[in-house]
Amino acid sequence: MRLWDDVQVTTLAVLGIGVGSALLATLRFRWE
Repeated sequence: MRLWDDVQVTTLAVLGIGVGSALLATLRFRWE
């Protein structure tokens, strides 16, 4: 189960970075 936990954490991290990047891109687009 340890490996599954690592996979979940990695997936959440990737999704978080993806969402954060999308939000930053949207904010930059609106400011310009």
